[in-house]
Amino acid sequence: MHQIFPKGCGIGVCLEDQLFFSSKNNNNMIILNLRYFDAIIILAVESLIKNFEENEKLIENLHKKLIIEHYGFDDHKELDKEILSSFGGDYSKIFSNC
Repeated sequence: MHQIFPKGCGIGVCLEDQLFFSSKNNNNMIILNLRYFDAIIILAVESLIKNFEENEKLIENLHKKLIIEHYGFDDHKELDKEILSSFGGDYSKIFSNC
């Protein structure tokens, strides 16, 4: 996400329970919903901590994959590929108006 936001889009807060929304005040720019993103991150970190506590080998595997094998991911290419495969390339399907 650090490759995409806020470089290509915006960040903000919306009461919708969706990760992205369209800002009517900013030419319908796609905005990352920080309120929802925050909740997702907290759940993910809690789950990761629990997994690490249950299986110490995960730390070694994580280091191997993220640092040794794939250092410097092209995040924006991965995001584009995911939007193409999940939403047929239609960005408007991933956010709601707010």
